[in-house]
Amino acid sequence: VFRLFWRANFLLFSSLYFSLLVYGMIVRVSSNL
Repeated sequence: VFRLFWRANFLLFSSLYFSLLVYGMIVRVSSNL
């Protein structure tokens, strides 16, 4: 059960990190425009 919880946490944090990356890219592109 603990491994499953850790896996869910990892997926959550990786998706959060990915969304932050995409947000940063969008901000950079919009500031370049």
